[in-house]
Amino acid sequence: MSHLMPTDLTRWNRAGMSRFDYVDGDAAIWLERLREILTGLYAKGVPVEMRQPEALRDLFLTETSDLARSEVDVDALRSALVWQRLAQALPPTTEDGVKLESRGQRGLRIRAQYEAGSDGDYAWDILRAFARASHVTLGHLNAYANEGYLRTATQWDNLRRLAALVNYQPTPAASASTLVALELKPDADSTEIAAGLAMKHTPATGKPLIFETLSKLLAHPDLNAARVVGWDVNTTPLPAQNADWLNPDADAISPGELAIVAGHGRGQVVTLSDVSDQSDDSVLTLTFAQGLARRPETSRAMLWRDPADVLRALPRSTEDTSVVELERPNALQKSDLVELRDGNASRILRVVDRNESRVTLAIPKDMELPDAFELVPLTPLASVKPGVFQSPTPKIDRVFYINGGDVVAQVWGDDTDDLEGLEIIREGVGEVRSDKSGAPLVGYTFKPPHSPDVVYMRLQGEKSVSAKVVKDPKVTGEDSARVASFQGALPKGLSRGVYFIRRNRRDGAMQALRVRGLRQDKGQFHVEFDANIPAPHQSEFIGPLRKSLHPDGHDYNPAPFGNLALLTLESISDAALDILRPGRPLIISDAVTDVQASLATIKPLGSGRVEISLEIAGSIAPMTRGDTVFQLNAITAGHGESKGPKTLGSGDGEQMRQSFLLQLADISHIASPVPESGVMPALDVAVEGEVWPYADYINPAADGTRSWSSTLGEDGFLTIHFRRRLPTGSNNVTLLRHRVGTGARGSGMPPFSLVEPSKKHAAVKAVYQPFASSGGADREPVESLRTSAPARLSSNGRAVSLRDTEMLCNRHAAIWRARAHEVATARRTRLVRLHVVPAGGAELNEQLKLDLQEALGGRVLPGVTLAFEPYTPLYLRIWADIRADLTSYDATDIAGACDAALRSRFALKQRDFGQPAYISEAIAALEAVPGVATSIVTRFDYGPNTPRDLPRVMVRDDQIVTIFPRANEVAHIGENSAAATLSGAPSISVNVRGLHD
Repeated sequence: MSHLMPTDLTRWNRAGMSRFDYVDGDAAIWLERLREILTGLYAKGVPVEMRQPEALRDLFLTETSDLARSEVDVDALRSALVWQRLAQALPPTTEDGVKLESRGQRGLRIRAQYEAGSDGDYAWDILRAFARASHVTLGHLNAYANEGYLRTATQWDNLRRLAALVNYQPTPAASASTLVALELKPDADSTEIAAGLAMKHTPATGKPLIFETLSKLLAHPDLNAARVVGWDVNTTPLPAQNADWLNPDADAISPGELAIVAGHGRGQVVTLSDVSDQSDDSVLTLTFAQGLARRPETSRAMLWRDPADVLRALPRSTEDTSVVELERPNALQKSDLVELRDGNASRILRVVDRNESRVTLAIPKDMELPDAFELVPLTPLASVKPGVFQSPTPKIDRVFYINGGDVVAQVWGDDTDDLEGLEIIREGVGEVRSDKSGAPLVGYTFKPPHSPDVVYMRLQGEKSVSAKVVKDPKVTGEDSARVASFQGALPKGLSRGVYFIRRNRRDGAMQALRVRGLRQDKGQFHVEFDANIPAPHQSEFIGPLRKSLHPDGHDYNPAPFGNLALLTLESISDAALDILRPGRPLIISDAVTDVQASLATIKPLGSGRVEISLEIAGSIAPMTRGDTVFQLNAITAGHGESKGPKTLGSGDGEQMRQSFLLQLADISHIASPVPESGVMPALDVAVEGEVWPYADYINPAADGTRSWSSTLGEDGFLTIHFRRRLPTGSNNVTLLRHRVGTGARGSGMPPFSLVEPSKKHAAVKAVYQPFASSGGADREPVESLRTSAPARLSSNGRAVSLRDTEMLCNRHAAIWRARAHEVATARRTRLVRLHVVPAGGAELNEQLKLDLQEALGGRVLPGVTLAFEPYTPLYLRIWADIRADLTSYDATDIAGACDAALRSRFALKQRDFGQPAYISEAIAALEAVPGVATSIVTRFDYGPNTPRDLPRVMVRDDQIVTIFPRANEVAHIGENSAAATLSGAPSISVNVRGLHD
């Protein structure tokens, strides 16, 4: 009859009425509706729009009609009816379509039609009987939905049968699940890991728990632990004076050593003033005598030390000096004078430095040396006494005497008298020395004018030396001011990129230099540095520095992610990139935190980089980039163990809805949004080898489709129902795969309990399980059935009011209790926050939140967003003194029974949100224990791990007698005695004494 009447019979009950009432009609109404529908089917030749049930209902049942009488050809409609018993006169209406028939008159007309005889028309009698049966059926549904017996029944199967009458199926036991990440072996390629990869956890008590992956997974080693770009780049500045440095070779480093700290830009010379080790010599704390003027990034910073040698540079021309190369060796020394011959002119120049065949000459500012010239060495004269000089030989060609910077030259001729101003004191040619030694004098003693400081002479026939100016060397074509030249061959270890310390020999100033280029010439080599070199001949070059140290933490990025919308992963190969798809789950982990997420968008950037955005169950804002890895080989693992194929039976095409009893207990039920309970059996049901999908048993739309459903029996066995006829065959209905393992014991498995596959896998090396398992629950108990079955009928599996949302959430197998409230927001969408108590008191982890969102998100009103939060526990503490009959009972047994009674009365499963806890409840529970005569509760309060805002209480005679939890709190006794653990005092303390003690 579902196609003859509206399927949503609850549309008048959306205001949250406590009692359900069918208001659409009774037997007379159903008969009229059937007549209208059949009129459209039997009216041949009438336009299609006039044969629709809605149009005919508009003409006969509503108070106004959108169709004017002129548009309806009543005679044509009557004559077109093959079954004339269906023909009825139209209610009188005005020209505007307003019916003149009142509501009472319409009711009398419809009732008269129902009560009228059929005049032997058996088809009309059948139609009338069907309308009456529908009225009776709907009346019984209404009665069952509101029948008090539903609230007093004690047998689970009785309640299941009653609930089935209102199209309700008890929630089956659910299997716990958790998200795990698989670590593939490094040599594995893209690998498809089939569903059913098993992992085992052995708890301290009880049987081992088997968890298996619930679906296949395409995995790749590059996705084991992907990282963001820059995860190993520490951008924080290096400390200015004290820093920890890695010393992997455990080299001995002493205070006073010179080193270079290099990073972005030029290096800086530092002097180590203090060296101290950490736990060993591999990490050293180095203190610089002076702080760093520039603090490079820690990732780029390096400390260079251990110089190979100290080199002296060859001299180089300056503004007032010029370096020349002599054609042949000579005896010139520093401070000697030479005569420069350039054609007929000559100049006297001073030698300021000498190095092998090179001499450095002081050049006057007004003078520019030619490229090539002749130099004549001058011989200094000895001073006999102030102003008087002695020549060592008489072969004088020219005399030069110098006063300050002035040079006066006099030509020495054959006649010494011709020398103006030059007083010849003695001609020593052939004369005997005055000291009577007998040695002849060979020179002259003379006194130049103006009392010169220094006197030089040029000998007759003195040979000149050819010289040429040494050009500034270039290595790479850059400025020659960056180049230093050295004598000899290139030292071993000298290469581009090495560091030198240049130290000025005069003032001790130091400079950090890095080699940019090298060139070898005959007998010397040239080095180009990264900076200009002032006075290289006055400096010593300490280097090259052979060893380098990295700062501790240089390859660790401590920066947090913050509120980034996009992340860029690196080292993702093309094969791994082909696996990634939006919606793929992943686990984001750092040193202390794990967060569940899924891929939202994927954008390849090339070179192994991919830009992604995430839907994150939480936040990664405080996580550090250096610690965080993105484990993309993640998959959900569920409690249960896969079993092999099994034959259900043979299909019979003559049966309309064939069913088979699956005599297997503890069939796993996994999370699914298809059924209202939020879980479906983990079965692969195949008909003639083709797998049919699962459909909710209470979903009428699945009738006639190639699907199967299941119902739960009291013995725990499932009955498999097929929603359409099966093809006839022999043993053609099979289970390709089924899983066994379910219940609340699978929940709460601690993190990191699953570490590897149960059996060796060719590609999987290890398993990472950072989240506790959740979602496991036992089948729906009697207490829940009494309330959830009528609630399901009133809401029809949808959520309109907050109460509907709570009941829908309670319907989920993994939830014991829920409380919903709407949060006021400035957005156009509405936010409903649900505080939930997971089954078994398990943790509300992100996986369970995702399961709830998937199961309930599509059943609420459009524009409503659901948010799930854990309940706030308010742990109770109850101490009591008991007087009992110890002649008939043992004191230990009574104490244990009292403890159990209190835990049962105040168990989490028994308490509701905001439900007050009364001291009288504790007294009643205690005095119901056999053997207890009287009880006095000496302490009734809450434990130390109470929420920050203390609950409201009622006090009488200085003792708390009532505790009022807040709306999102549940007052109960902790199963794990969490309050006792924190306080050192037990949650329940029972002191048993005899009646006469």
